[in-house]
Amino acid sequence: MAAPEKFAGSMKVAPTFAVAVLAGGSSRRMGRDKALLEIDGDAMVLRVVAAARASDAQETVVVGREPDLWPNVSSIPDRFPGEGPLGGLVTALGHCGTDLVVLMPCDLLYPSGAAVQIVVDELGSRPEVDVLVPLVRNRRQYVQAGFRRAALEHLEARFEAGSRSIHDGIVDLVVEEVPVDEADWFADADEPADLPVRSSQEDFRRTTLNSVPEQSIDELASALADGAPLLDVREVNEWLDERIEGGLHIPLGDVPDHVPEILAHIESAGGGDLWVVCASGGRSMTAADFLSSHGISAINVAGGTKAWVASGNPFATGPAE
Repeated sequence: MAAPEKFAGSMKVAPTFAVAVLAGGSSRRMGRDKALLEIDGDAMVLRVVAAARASDAQETVVVGREPDLWPNVSSIPDRFPGEGPLGGLVTALGHCGTDLVVLMPCDLLYPSGAAVQIVVDELGSRPEVDVLVPLVRNRRQYVQAGFRRAALEHLEARFEAGSRSIHDGIVDLVVEEVPVDEADWFADADEPADLPVRSSQEDFRRTTLNSVPEQSIDELASALADGAPLLDVREVNEWLDERIEGGLHIPLGDVPDHVPEILAHIESAGGGDLWVVCASGGRSMTAADFLSSHGISAINVAGGTKAWVASGNPFATGPAE
């Protein structure tokens, strides 16, 4: 999904943006450094970095860590260690030379570059807005918001006046919201009970660390016309509301236990790539990543069923006949 464009003279110029991963917290409730906790063999902070790099960001930097802590990962110390997320934001805006900066916390369980791109696209298209905050289940997600670099002076002044939270720091700025449906993208781990429980699905990787191809709904329509297999990983209620006809439906959490059924579905379609869809492209990327790690050639559908329906493509509702 291309970034929106703004006018600079007679030329259209897409706003540049960076992603700043906040990793300077105390992890008091977790009891150990959250950034370095491993899920499926990867440090949480590096999982977030991988997701950030899946967006179109010109730079990804970890804030709150010493430089050169990890190979090929840019990291900088927090200018105000132990002083809350507003200090980390001020540090990031002062470091990055891009038009926009999007934050991501280091403890996301299912980080997604698509979440970053949604914020950038909306903020980039609204030059009057200083801060764009994702709204998930009626809650603002300040530590995954997007900020204009031009707001730095105001934020520094608020910090010097005693503000330490982003909520307090953005007072008097122009702040707008963008609704986001994929709540998983914003799930974090504050304490040990929040971490994923390993079960019979212990090898189910719910992150997008592998290289999974992504295609548009137009490409999906063409593939389905040729008989390509489709897997829908949304929940049952979503599937009943609206769905692309002809696909196999297995909710994301059940995918690891139904690999043989998925293989049979692919075989019945004559083989080839498996197209994986959800509402917007987040859960389907997770499923596609897992299936790819098990030798199945999977393609994620960008935009998901929402984009499919919004584009006027045919869809079914209700129980299957």
